[in-house]
Amino acid sequence: MGPDNWLVVSKNKEIEKSILENLSHDDFALTDLSHSRTILELEGSLVDEVLKKGCPLNLDGLDEGKCSNSVFHAITITIDFISLNPRKVRIFALRSFGESLYHSITDACLEFGYKAE
Repeated sequence: MGPDNWLVVSKNKEIEKSILENLSHDDFALTDLSHSRTILELEGSLVDEVLKKGCPLNLDGLDEGKCSNSVFHAITITIDFISLNPRKVRIFALRSFGESLYHSITDACLEFGYKAE
């Protein structure tokens, strides 16, 4: 896979240029995982409270642009902290756990006035 086929998700608009300038093809490998993951996006002031209902990760200090691996009700997840204001996160999990994760997250949201968009 070469630079013409890359899909790099980053707020850093120069990341592809930086990769090409600083690394040779012997230094790294890119693997497309997009078809193997389910992505849920949560937004609102109570995102951290929802995550705390099933995730043991200490969310304090995890700012915009950071990510972390953890679990949510025994489902392995990666949490990507998109923005602080409004608080927005993307939760990645293996696709085979997507439906279970969706139901766990929506259940955790119920007391806060869950609204799907």
